[in-house]
Amino acid sequence: MKDKIKKLAQRYCSQFAMRQWLQAPRFCRDVEIETINRCNGVCEFCPVNRNSDSRPLAQMEDVLLERVLLDLQSHNYAGLLGLQSNNEPLMDSRIAERIALARRLCPKAQLYLYTNGTLLTYERLLSLFEAGLDMLDIDNYSEELQMHPHIRNILGVLEKSPYAHFKTRIKVSIVSPKEIRSNRGGQAPNKQDARFLDHTRYHGMGCLAPFDQLVIRPTGEVSLCCQDALGKHTLGNAKEMTLDEIWYGPMFMAIRRQLMEKGRKSLPLCEHCDITPIRSADARNAILNIMPWRKRINK
Repeated sequence: MKDKIKKLAQRYCSQFAMRQWLQAPRFCRDVEIETINRCNGVCEFCPVNRNSDSRPLAQMEDVLLERVLLDLQSHNYAGLLGLQSNNEPLMDSRIAERIALARRLCPKAQLYLYTNGTLLTYERLLSLFEAGLDMLDIDNYSEELQMHPHIRNILGVLEKSPYAHFKTRIKVSIVSPKEIRSNRGGQAPNKQDARFLDHTRYHGMGCLAPFDQLVIRPTGEVSLCCQDALGKHTLGNAKEMTLDEIWYGPMFMAIRRQLMEKGRKSLPLCEHCDITPIRSADARNAILNIMPWRKRINK
């Protein structure tokens, strides 16, 4: 009974939110810009780990990044902005420089970065925050569920330094690289077994990701959402189109209507996805409404 009530609540909330958006469309509040499409991790739940990634190597050109950021600037963008997506952002040797550009052109954006921390050093950490990063989320992958010594050392040095206040803007999550997580639209290598059928319960429901999130690959191509790790669906190209033309364009709008009217089972990637309909949007809204690290910065 509890599961049925939860399912009904998810269906109602997602339908209500989707209908509300279609009645009064608004610009995205969560933008991911992938500056390089590579990861050095071996996480078994990720379809783009270094042993599984089938994407041709691509790195975003400076002129394209600036074009996208200027477009966001024209919207006075104040939502979430991550210079990463399905990759390890620190594999971009100029990521701090790119964050500084994002901070200059989008001063109100909430700049964040997810990293596995393997390429992080104390000096590099300082360069990220000095460039204007708001939040650094370190996913510390360890089969033994232990913090890596070099991460512990970096945090220890930081705590005793004049930059100790940056520690309040760092989150470390210790995760097993073998963990069974979401199925990434049916693409997670370690969740292919027939016993994993969580996604079927959402077939008749929608999803709020295409109503809230814009994911731009290094080539300028825009993906369906962050679960489209391999870029199987392209809804436009920021090299040739404005973000408005993509976000309010016919391809995005058709997908949103399909999700609302027919549910996930009507779309190839979505029909295999087990992300709950409202969880990601609720998390984003909580971040946008609270932003504790931003408040600390502004004091």
